[in-house]
Amino acid sequence: MRLNFRTASYLTPSLRYDRYNTFGSGSSTSTSGAILPKITLAWHPNRNWMVYLSWGKNYRAPTIQETNMNYAITPNSYYFLPNNNLRPESARTYEGGFSYNKSGLFSRKDHALVRATGFYEDATNLIQLSVVGHHWSPLYKTNEINYQYTNIQHATRYGIELRATYNIENINLGVSYSHLRVRDANTGANLLAQPDKVAADASYTFPKIGLTATYNLTAVEAQDYDSTIARRRPGYMLHDILFDWQMPGKPWRVNFAVTNLTNKTYYMYKSIASNNDVPEIGRSFRFNISYKF
Repeated sequence: MRLNFRTASYLTPSLRYDRYNTFGSGSSTSTSGAILPKITLAWHPNRNWMVYLSWGKNYRAPTIQETNMNYAITPNSYYFLPNNNLRPESARTYEGGFSYNKSGLFSRKDHALVRATGFYEDATNLIQLSVVGHHWSPLYKTNEINYQYTNIQHATRYGIELRATYNIENINLGVSYSHLRVRDANTGANLLAQPDKVAADASYTFPKIGLTATYNLTAVEAQDYDSTIARRRPGYMLHDILFDWQMPGKPWRVNFAVTNLTNKTYYMYKSIASNNDVPEIGRSFRFNISYKF
């Protein structure tokens, strides 16, 4: 018997109130709040597709760490300066996307899922870790950076995220992509924003022995557009292999993984540039065994 599916649309309004208070001995005290409306329109043209659009307001208060971080060990180290005048961050967000979900795409036993989301955000008083000056290091004979959390008066953020998966019997495939840019709307400077990233995974399950083998690929594009040049980093590609063995009829479970299989030397893009010259972990082996009572 075949079931009919009617086109459906949903309009969902919401309203949230955020309020924060910060106080502490020897630190700044502040209070603020905001009413945050949001409205979402979702359309289902058939059982497989969903398309949505939304508009809303966001709000984020500065944290104690952002307002009061004060760290300076010696003249040879980097400095983190406090900023008791940080204001809350607010934004208007426009978002849209779709999803496609279908079983029996190419065979009776397969399933496919595709999701895509895009957003644009117009932010006021965006909170960012910024370079606010330098100090002379007698040890290194150079100027070291001074950092401080500051407000960017007007900033824009936009990005997209894509994810697709395909499953057929014991095979699982997946791939995802993310893209993000943040800019100072007044100066055009590129602010802190993670580089483009592609992640892919493939796994196969051997049902008779309860073993699943997985391969993961992570490819990160070079971050060569940040206006804070000290934060820029080259791209890299990582490979991981994982094994998950759930013994049939047994309470034992074994996991084994080899991460960074090629022992790649790479440096992650971070908000704090002082430790960006320290490479991430190279090839590693991980093993654990568990017993379920």
